[in-house]
Amino acid sequence: MTSAEVVAVTEVLSVVNAAVADVDYDDDAVIASGWLERISPVANVALDLMLARGCFAEDFEELDAPHVQTSWS
Repeated sequence: MTSAEVVAVTEVLSVVNAAVADVDYDDDAVIASGWLERISPVANVALDLMLARGCFAEDFEELDAPHVQTSWS
């Protein structure tokens, strides 16, 4: 992931965590809380960043983008 992608995905994680923090983890309660509408704008920014870089092709080998150290890598 690029550093911009790491920042964007970290922001998505933060918004998701905040959106469900006060909701029981029952599927119906999470859906009813409107979390999807709250995270959509932030998630779309992350998606746009990743789509701008593009996807790896499966029919030939591509080099990875420079690795950015994250808390989960």
